[in-house]
Amino acid sequence: MRQVITDQRMLYLLALHDSGHCVSIYGTRGGPFVAPDMGKRSFNLDLTRFAMPGGRWWGGSTYKGKTVYLHILRWPNDAISLPAISRKIIKTSVLTGGEATVKQSETGIEVTVPSAQRQTIDTIVKLELDGPAAGLMKSP
Repeated sequence: MRQVITDQRMLYLLALHDSGHCVSIYGTRGGPFVAPDMGKRSFNLDLTRFAMPGGRWWGGSTYKGKTVYLHILRWPNDAISLPAISRKIIKTSVLTGGEATVKQSETGIEVTVPSAQRQTIDTIVKLELDGPAAGLMKSP
C-alpha cells in the first residue's frame, strides 16, 4: 500500500516539532538501523506527492549518545525486525504515546507496538543502550 504526504500529514510533521518529539531528529545522526528494501524506494515525477515504498520497508532510525530512535512510518508486519547489535537495550519507551515490547536476542531485535497505539505517520520508539550508539554498524 502506498501512502502520500497530504496537507494533513504535513501539519502533523510541523506539530511534531512543537510537541517535544523533535529530540528524535534535531542533533541526532542517521542510523544505526536501515530498513530493508530502502534502495527500492521510488518516487512519482509529481514531487508534491511522496509515496511510501512497499515491501519490508518500515522507516529509519536516528541516534544521539546512548539512545536510538526508531521512526516507524509503516508496519509491514506486526513486528519490526532489526539485526543484532553489540549493545544491550536497557530501557524502551514510545515518544508518541503507548508502550513498545522489545525483545533482544543474539540473533536480532523484535519491536512491537499495539496497533491501537501506532501513529498514522510516525511511531517513535526510543531505545536506550548500555553504551554509545556511535560505532554500531548500519545494516542494509
